[in-house]
Amino acid sequence: EKKKKRSRSRSRSRSAEGAKAKDGADTAAAKLELGPDEFMVTLAMTEGVKLGLDVDWKDGRTLYIKKVLDGAVSIWNKEHNEKSVQAGDRIIAINGHFDEPKVMLNECKTQKKLRLLVR
Repeated sequence: EKKKKRSRSRSRSRSAEGAKAKDGADTAAAKLELGPDEFMVTLAMTEGVKLGLDVDWKDGRTLYIKKVLDGAVSIWNKEHNEKSVQAGDRIIAINGHFDEPKVMLNECKTQKKLRLLVR
């Protein structure tokens, strides 16, 4: 019984992956459904430009934005009024990492492209 179940699930996942690849959809974006109060922020970090956020991660799951400072996020805000990041927002995930604030903060320090899921 186990062998049959495994082969079925494998064939399903292969066909699902194949379908996503054929239409050119990003598999991470295809899996992610945003809530009505959530939005994505994509930042290309350049040399010498800080992220520009003062955050708190006491809850152990998210990054609570205490203040937006000068940096990549304030530049984003000027270009995207409808999706601006504000004090009081929470970063739910960074580059697909969630529920681990230390890992999310490390992404900010080490990656040149950041995708922030903000609520």
